[in-house]
Amino acid sequence: MSTRNLPAYPLPVPVDDHLLRRLSTMEEIWRQAGVIALLLCAMFGFGLWSLGSGFLLGGFVTSGWTAVGRLLGLEPRPWTAEMARQLKVIADSDDIECCDYPDMVWTHDSVRCSGCGTKHLDMLRPALGRQRPDGAMGFVRVLIDDGHPHQESSVDGSD
Repeated sequence: MSTRNLPAYPLPVPVDDHLLRRLSTMEEIWRQAGVIALLLCAMFGFGLWSLGSGFLLGGFVTSGWTAVGRLLGLEPRPWTAEMARQLKVIADSDDIECCDYPDMVWTHDSVRCSGCGTKHLDMLRPALGRQRPDGAMGFVRVLIDDGHPHQESSVDGSD
């Protein structure tokens, strides 16, 4: 699925059908990555059994860890059906009365009306697969975060 219907990376995302389809696609890709990791684990395991290389041991351990974590639900998903359901309720709601022309957008930390700024839902936005302006470092950051929303932390521990 293309991201051409979504705005550029740091901008808020409109809460509409494109976003809901993107969330379900990202959830499916995340789940399929566990199956691919399981296949890689089997290949690395066979190679380790037949060749006994340290590189193969590393591949076996990392792919096995990923497969077990994703397929058994040990890792929290960055995109969930519950998240999509909450956004669908907001997208389909006709009784939002925060301003004359409510237009819901998903900022980095909440769902807000773009017209008046009223917060309607507290929910961090995970990575949606949009191209990032920070290039390779942005790609590395998304890989490390595994799609989970980036949470800014303050020095004193308060929000």
